[in-house]
Amino acid sequence: MARKLSKRHSRELVEGSGISTDVIDARGYETVREKARFLEFEYESFQWTGPGLLIPIKDADGRVVGSQWKADEPRVHDVTDGDGKVTKTKSLKYDNPMGSRVRLDVPVGAAAGLGDASVPLFITEGAKKADAGVTAGLCCISVLGVWNWRSNGEPLRDWDHIKLNAREVFIAYDSDVMKKAEVQSALDALTAFLTEKGARVAWVVLPDRPSLAGENAKVGLDDWLVDNDMDPAGLGQFVRRPESNIRVNDVPLPVITRQAIAALHVNNEPKRLFSRDDLLVEARATGLQEVVKDRLTFLLGESANWHRATEKGRKPVPPPPYVTANVLAAGQEYWAFDLLDRIVTTPVFAADGTLRTEPGYHAPSRSYYLPPEGLEIPRVSTAPKKREVREAKALIHELFQDFAFVDDADRVHAWALLLQPFARELIRGVTPLYSVQAPKQGTGKTLLVQSALAPSAGVVDSYAEPHGDEEMEKRLTSVIREAAPVVFFDNIDRKIHYPSLASALTKATWSGRVLGKSATVTMPIQCTFVLTANNPQFSEDIKRRAVPIRLDARVEDPSRRENFTLSLPAWALERRGELVWSACTLIASWVAAGKPKPDADTAVIGSFGAWRRVMGGIVEHVGLPGFLGNLDSKTADKPLDAEAFELICAHAVNKYGDGQPWFAGDLAEHMFLADVELDFGRRYRDSSELASVLGSFLRTRRGQIVSGYRLEKGEVRRSRGFMWRFSRADVNR
Repeated sequence: MARKLSKRHSRELVEGSGISTDVIDARGYETVREKARFLEFEYESFQWTGPGLLIPIKDADGRVVGSQWKADEPRVHDVTDGDGKVTKTKSLKYDNPMGSRVRLDVPVGAAAGLGDASVPLFITEGAKKADAGVTAGLCCISVLGVWNWRSNGEPLRDWDHIKLNAREVFIAYDSDVMKKAEVQSALDALTAFLTEKGARVAWVVLPDRPSLAGENAKVGLDDWLVDNDMDPAGLGQFVRRPESNIRVNDVPLPVITRQAIAALHVNNEPKRLFSRDDLLVEARATGLQEVVKDRLTFLLGESANWHRATEKGRKPVPPPPYVTANVLAAGQEYWAFDLLDRIVTTPVFAADGTLRTEPGYHAPSRSYYLPPEGLEIPRVSTAPKKREVREAKALIHELFQDFAFVDDADRVHAWALLLQPFARELIRGVTPLYSVQAPKQGTGKTLLVQSALAPSAGVVDSYAEPHGDEEMEKRLTSVIREAAPVVFFDNIDRKIHYPSLASALTKATWSGRVLGKSATVTMPIQCTFVLTANNPQFSEDIKRRAVPIRLDARVEDPSRRENFTLSLPAWALERRGELVWSACTLIASWVAAGKPKPDADTAVIGSFGAWRRVMGGIVEHVGLPGFLGNLDSKTADKPLDAEAFELICAHAVNKYGDGQPWFAGDLAEHMFLADVELDFGRRYRDSSELASVLGSFLRTRRGQIVSGYRLEKGEVRRSRGFMWRFSRADVNR
């Protein structure tokens, strides 16, 4: 039950400071009219001047640990100089019990957010302002005086309840306080303390409010929120980042490291530094670049003023090498930079089917949209009309008109190559290799790849043919680490037998050693794989993972052909914005239609069920025939192959662990709910139907080894039958 407030105090809190009644009740504001009640809060008799507003002060656990007193007629006291001479009198707007301990004030509504560093923290001066911030949805605490974040020169223990490392912290004092030179040192000291704790500190410098008298009146956080309908969104325009000053002598290395990381964060606007599996990386127009020691030294020098404290003052110094090394060694646990998987240069569809058009970082997909200068893309309709779909198809038909596709399947696979980068996040699984083939040189294989990928990637670079699988593995580690959008091997002139490439085509992540490092890094695979070759010979592992795009000019010397309609890839680059619109329009049409699946008769290709469902669904929805129609019968009709066994093993070990038993029905339900397609030559309505087929499949594989694990029969449960387990294989058995 809230204590009764006078109408004056109620108006002051609700109308003057914008505090909601729930927050008022949680605080326990009270109008005190009797001196006896006032003295119950450990005030002295001389502090009583009549009725006023009692403001309880609470800690992080919601306990009352003090109070402030706002008298209706404030008490006055004398201000003296160093000689004890009274220079002026000053009224005390807020009074405290004599001898009371200094504490941080935590509104009840802010306490839950103190331990979550992802929630920005606001620090203001005064309980009413903090309550206004909480009413506006902020995690806001208050200090009861600009120096009262510490006591006897030491930070208050209350800070131990607040997670500060890697947290955005905004100090929002009154507009006049933020401009007073005499309190600048207090502000600098609080900023330094928070930075030492790893916080990313900013000041909110509120503007004064013009008054009728022609003089500016000070504005507090509560005043500004009331003037702006309690919407804190506009506070960003007043944010000012203080300079980071880092002392290098007589300071513990962990403290300097936290300060250095905090300075990098403060200077990371717009965002360019990210983390990629414990690699510190920088987003550039050319792709992701690992931040090495020399580059980090430069960035640290740009982010802070480094100095050595001497008797004569601060002596500027460069960032010490040991600090640079320690920052790099700290890892993501301490960096707390946003995680980044890939850079895109065009709008792409998010996993939920929305088209992401805003440049910058997108946390749900861990991607960064960095549009090239001058690229103009028409607006894409959420639900494109038939006319828009026809226009989109016509432009892509125009792009591909001069290529000598063997049949409809080859043509539609070229469309899939063009569309896949825009739809990649819609595909909850791995994607196959696009194999562009021809009988002879000069048929246009490389040109087709350059043209099909120009809308999503611009100018496409290719990689030379790797000489052996070891070189292929190193190349894959390099390009996947850099988050290259395309892995394009041009003019392969040998039998295409690369176990590492076959492995990459069926994995969601890639693990490899970075040159010069002993640790292995693991990175997501989101690139498009493509190669070109004349009459290629594939190993069986690669063949089962490849989608053919065959070209045949049916002339003796294809390179001497003339009278092409378009000059490619220049035309594709010139019309890039329109081609991006076309690709996105076709995908948006499919999304708006409910993401229909391809026809049940469409061929199945290994473990690429998710890719088949998305890409086949899109091209069939917009009326393009032939999808997966050119797979040879051996590839298309192979229902129970090693890829399915590998997929089953991966999910079983990830969910249940090495050597742990499980029922086939439970695993089937897990994989069905996770939307993992085991393409056993048919579609399954529910997990029980899949479980029956899965059980039969496992019985045929008992005792076999896959991905380093042996499939073994487990114990028998009378109610459900026998169990299975994957145990790490002993090579000596």
